[in-house]
Order: sequence, then structure tokens, then C-alpha cells
Amino acid sequence: MNKQASYFLNSQYKTFSGVYFVPGYGTGQPNSWIKIYADGVEIKGVESIKKDDGPVSFVLNVEGVTRLDIETGNNGDYGNPYLVFANTVLTAKDCSDWSATDIYQKYTQVTRYNDHFYKAFNVNC
Repeated sequence: MNKQASYFLNSQYKTFSGVYFVPGYGTGQPNSWIKIYADGVEIKGVESIKKDDGPVSFVLNVEGVTRLDIETGNNGDYGNPYLVFANTVLTAKDCSDWSATDIYQKYTQVTRYNDHFYKAFNVNC
């Protein structure tokens, strides 16, 4: 089963970073995968992620990106990919003049969601 989420970055960020892993409770999910797209172009793809792999860190260049899409799934007939993202951060290009309200509004713009894909990014200045 595949899950997909889209984030509207509006060219305001320079990097997207974090960690992904298959948690220990994902016992029936032997082989998850991930694909990340920037404006429709794949910028990260991992075909096989297993819980024994442990956490994997990533840093992706998203400068100039309007829309970021993340797709996850597993290579089996399972109801949930059991792939977890942690410590996800979007680093802004220039936020020297942002107020706390601006940061909150940009955070809520980015975290629009669909389906059952959990979405939570930190926004760094």
C-alpha cells in the first residue's frame, strides 16, 4: 500500500532534512521504500528500507522548489508502510524579517495533508 503527501514550499526554503526508518513494531513489513519529488522530479529514492537498517539521515536541496511530494510504500500486501520520519526540518532561505506569527503561518501552509500520512515539519530560520 502506498501513501503520498504534498507540501507547498513556494520557493521559500533551501533544505529539507531529517531521519527515516522502519520502527521495531513493523514486524510484517520486510521491505519499505520512499520516493521524494521536487516539482515532479525525483530527488531521493530508496527501493529497500528494512527495520534492521536503523535510522538513515538525509539532507536535500529544495531551493527554488514550489511543491515537495513524498511517497512511501512497501513491497508486500500490507495495510501500512510503517515508515517513520523524524526530526524533519525545512530551513528557510531568508527569514530575518519573519515574526513568530509569520513562522507559524508558513508552518501551517507547509503541513497541509491528505490520506493517513502524518505530517509535521519544523521550520528553521
